[in-house]
Amino acid sequence: MGKYWQGEMVRLRAVEPEDLGWLFEREQDNEAARTLSQIPFPRSKAAIRKWVEKQAVKEPKNDEYFLMITDLRGQQVGSIDSHLCNRRVGCFELGLSIHEPHRRKGYARDALKILLRYFFEELHYQKVTVGVYSFNQPAIALFAALGFVQEGRIRRVALTNSEYHDELRYGLTVEEWRTQRGLVVS
Repeated sequence: MGKYWQGEMVRLRAVEPEDLGWLFEREQDNEAARTLSQIPFPRSKAAIRKWVEKQAVKEPKNDEYFLMITDLRGQQVGSIDSHLCNRRVGCFELGLSIHEPHRRKGYARDALKILLRYFFEELHYQKVTVGVYSFNQPAIALFAALGFVQEGRIRRVALTNSEYHDELRYGLTVEEWRTQRGLVVS
């Protein structure tokens, strides 16, 4: 894989069978799971192995990707995915997760820049949307710093730590992305 999938701090790559241990550990991290709005019921290592093996050989379909984020030494730091991709309209959604010890070090920003460059420049999508729970202040700050605009609020859709939280919807158009990067908008 060339340097296209490498930023200043991270690389994005496909899931490999060796990722099982990291993904299993990640799933056992209840505090990390809270950012997903709920503590999931425990899955066995065998179930996660089956998912990892399926991901490792899965061909991309409808521009939906699940990618591992590694630092430049190859250590896993998180994952990023695209989903609900609509090529006709040119819109997609993304999800991002950085493992606790690696947060607030710039890895998420770098991974987002790589994925957005691919979707906007290579696949010619025109808009990305992301949902962030209202308690996730670091993610809110990150998306705002990257030029995402809050487009909506869905009230009380997450329950974690016995409290209800809103989902904030953020969007970024290709024109906003180009302007934010200092590129000429045509």
